Amino acid sequence: HLKYLGHIVSKEGIRPDPDELTAVREYPVPTKLKAGRTFLGLSSYYRHFIKNYDTIAEPLIALTRCSHFKIFN
Repeated sequence: HLKYLGHIVSKEGIRPDPDELTAVREYPVPTKLKAGRTFLGLSSYYRHFIKNYDTIAEPLIALTRCSHFKIFN
């Protein structure tokens, strides 16, 4: 197999490199608008591998459209 741009390419196909997904898994809960947008950019890089990514990400996308971005724990 070959590692390339955060993916593993092999005869079985293309999949995300688990080592690169650590940044997505360990990203802190965004509490500010810029951090929310940064996380969306990071996670959307792997959207082709996440079933229903648009549906899953829509609540956070909607928050980035608000002028009062806030996540409640």
